Amino acid sequence: MTVKDEIVTWFLRNIIIPKNEIIDSPGFIVLKLSMEKEVTNLREIFLPEFLISKLETCLVDKYGKKGKQLLYSIGKKFGYMYSKNSNYPTLETSTKKEFLNFTYIVVRYLEAIYAKKIKEEIDVENKIFKIKTGGYIICNENGLGYILTDGSIAGVWTYGTGDPTIEGVQVKCQGRGDKECEIICAPENYFKNKKIDFFKERDYSDLEICRKDYNEINKIRPTKFATNSFLKLLDSDFFEQKHGVITGKDGRYILLEASFLYILEKELKKVKDGLKILWGVSFDFGKKLAKISKADDPCKFIMEFFPALGFGDIMATKSGEKYEIYVNYFPWLKWADEINFTMFRGILSGVISGSVNKKVELKKIEKDISMGHLSLHISN
Repeated sequence: MTVKDEIVTWFLRNIIIPKNEIIDSPGFIVLKLSMEKEVTNLREIFLPEFLISKLETCLVDKYGKKGKQLLYSIGKKFGYMYSKNSNYPTLETSTKKEFLNFTYIVVRYLEAIYAKKIKEEIDVENKIFKIKTGGYIICNENGLGYILTDGSIAGVWTYGTGDPTIEGVQVKCQGRGDKECEIICAPENYFKNKKIDFFKERDYSDLEICRKDYNEINKIRPTKFATNSFLKLLDSDFFEQKHGVITGKDGRYILLEASFLYILEKELKKVKDGLKILWGVSFDFGKKLAKISKADDPCKFIMEFFPALGFGDIMATKSGEKYEIYVNYFPWLKWADEINFTMFRGILSGVISGSVNKKVELKKIEKDISMGHLSLHISN
């Protein structure tokens, strides 16, 4: 892998080289980023910026302020869960120095994969966290960013401070015409005193995993069909990482802990047409991906591409007009029975449709964990 700038150098030295981010196993991307000796090996996936950006735009267009609140809630729960299950140090469980040192590491990690540059300002005593950044994911594209800017950062800071009243507001945004993005996370009284509008999310219940079950079900295993890892795609120049931006032929990609898929679908189920919108934007991305990648054989493309994004070991077949996708080692969370993996099925449906120039919808799904890992059988 070619080291192209100081951010990538830091990323390699501190994340890849010490195996904190495992990206060389086909079907798996695993993150270990914690101060504790006993860590949770978090499964991660790469998702396109286009998809999340379009989803935010569609939900805000349809639901207005309610849509913004929904997106913020998704993001905050995701950020809180991510921090909790990574065993991030908190003000309660660590010294101030340890807390600040680890916060620095987390910010550099975000800088390496989510932005071009991040400058942080921390007031521990008043529980205020501010960052100024450029080229930050999603919001630079749509001027919104409620999930991964306002919400997720607020969730991480809420967990770290132990203050449930912490909220996050993006007061400046490049996507809205500002020179840089500025995000503030602070107790709600901070925003009230400064007369800054903010959204609230205070439900942090059920946002934890059983570490033993999670690690066992999601552990890295040899794959039968997958041969491509994310590292292999980087080395082949399919993806490029430069200045904190990971891009493919079809645009920018974002590395996310896999609970994002679950939280997103669980929350979108709560609003009318939420899952319909998620399916639509996922399908559109899949079609775009197929066209740009010139995927004439959708089954071959699915088997080569999606395991490298962390979705597990995949076999795709076609018999007549019937397509069947078999996935072993799909990232598992305890909510597997509560969702139907709408985003994943939508993307695959779009890939097939874009490849064969005919609408194919993979509406059927079967889930199984009887073999000690999550398996999916998806078909039309």
